[in-house]
Amino acid sequence: MAKKVKIEFEDEGFKKILKENSVAQLVTEQTLAIAQRAGEGFEGEVVWGYNNTRPVGFVHSTDAKSAREEAENKVLSKAVK
Repeated sequence: MAKKVKIEFEDEGFKKILKENSVAQLVTEQTLAIAQRAGEGFEGEVVWGYNNTRPVGFVHSTDAKSAREEAENKVLSKAVK
């Protein structure tokens, strides 16, 4: 019978990795790629969230037309691959 394996993560290590510039760059690249795939009327932005512990990317509509496209056709949702 297989034994159960317990993995303990080092929170401070993860926090350190998440603050690396390379992670922020990756989040920025992916955020902008999603906005571009969604099409005209969507823009991406990256902010430092969770008490300034990590970069968080957001993509949102910039006008009523793109908001309607998301509501009716889920173009933003489909752009997240």
